[in-house]
Amino acid sequence: MGETDIVVMGLDEYESLLGARRQAGAQASRIKVLRLQLDQAQACLAAIEELVRAGHTVGDGCAQDCLGCAVTAALSASHVQRDRADG
Repeated sequence: MGETDIVVMGLDEYESLLGARRQAGAQASRIKVLRLQLDQAQACLAAIEELVRAGHTVGDGCAQDCLGCAVTAALSASHVQRDRADG
């Protein structure tokens, strides 16, 4: 019929196991929070990229020190780096 496996361990080992399980649970929670924060940051960056790109293209007649052009150029470079990493 229904067999059950039994593990025998001392009290110290059992307490150590419980502590390890709590630590693993806490780490999993932190990872979930960090993943959520990362997703939110990526969505925010994508929205910022759209706003900057909509208003500027590099070399559209702006001065060399135009902040919008500098940000657009930096974002373009980051896309190239991400595409290489993904590819």
